[in-house]
Amino acid sequence: MQISKYVKSQSGAALILVLFAVLFLSITGAVLLNTTTYSLESIEKNKEIQKEFYLAEGALEIEINSLIDEMNKYKNSDGEEGPYFFLLREFTQTPEYIEENYIEKQYKIAETSVLIKETINGKLYDPLELEFNPEKVVPISLTLEASYLDTKASNIKRIAEIKVNAISQITTVPITTTPPSTAGKALNFNIKSNKMKEETIIKIPDEKRNQISASDFFAVVEEIQQKPSSIVTLNVENLKVNGNRSLHVPKGQIYYIKNLTFNGTPNLLVEGVLVVENFSFNGNSNMEIDTGIIVKNLDGNASAAITIKGEANGIPCSLISTICNESEINNPSDPDDSITIERVEILSNVDRNLNLSTKRQ
Repeated sequence: MQISKYVKSQSGAALILVLFAVLFLSITGAVLLNTTTYSLESIEKNKEIQKEFYLAEGALEIEINSLIDEMNKYKNSDGEEGPYFFLLREFTQTPEYIEENYIEKQYKIAETSVLIKETINGKLYDPLELEFNPEKVVPISLTLEASYLDTKASNIKRIAEIKVNAISQITTVPITTTPPSTAGKALNFNIKSNKMKEETIIKIPDEKRNQISASDFFAVVEEIQQKPSSIVTLNVENLKVNGNRSLHVPKGQIYYIKNLTFNGTPNLLVEGVLVVENFSFNGNSNMEIDTGIIVKNLDGNASAAITIKGEANGIPCSLISTICNESEINNPSDPDDSITIERVEILSNVDRNLNLSTKRQ
């Protein structure tokens, strides 16, 4: 009977209910606190993301406007102008084309540093390469990636893509020249290799040839350096012509190349004046000289076979007077205003339809 009395008693039930209520409130409070904390963190994170976005956006806008303006106005001392030559100057220092390269710039926006990484995608051919491929279209894209620069990794990168379209185009330019009544020799060079002498077929008469001395050659080079770029349209250190491509020196123009190499079976047509310090052959080539060439050293490997032919009218004294004698210089004929020359120009423009995107990490 005593046991039954305690079993039927409800004493302590309220305590259990209180404990359950306290536990429930504790769990609920913890959840609410955690939710509130997470919300605050999310708000702060979103504020940081927004800050990074607008900082990157501001720097990107400044750089795009400045860059497009600079590309469109670019012109160097050689007369090369436009976006293509701007990119060529900015991204490569060699005559080889590059697959990809980048430069980095920093901007201060609201006292905060923003890094812009500019990456070029495509092929920046040397202009000489494009001369062998008239009407070649060269698409180039420039990617600008702007990000907040601080001690931690940025969560936001604002990206813009600028497209540059370039095409190599043949243009005709009228020039005024004063042809001499007579001209300098057509062939002015020294053949270095005995093997080259054996394998070189020269179909130009002896009276049109001249064995040039080193001092005479460098006097010619000195004269060339004083001439305008409209006459000396090519002035480079090194040029390689490979395969079955051709090198053409147009009428009324001077090409100066310090080191010229022919690999394979290229052809050479000279209607202006070609001046080369070291001319090397690795293969079989045809040289058609309608006016004249000046080469300090002509050389080749054991298998090189060269045929030199052409009208060989001689070097116009109006183009290079150093190679002509007194009678040739002092007896010019009347000016000929009808001469035109062909020139390959690289025309380029910026596509203003920018591709904009945002990358979140």
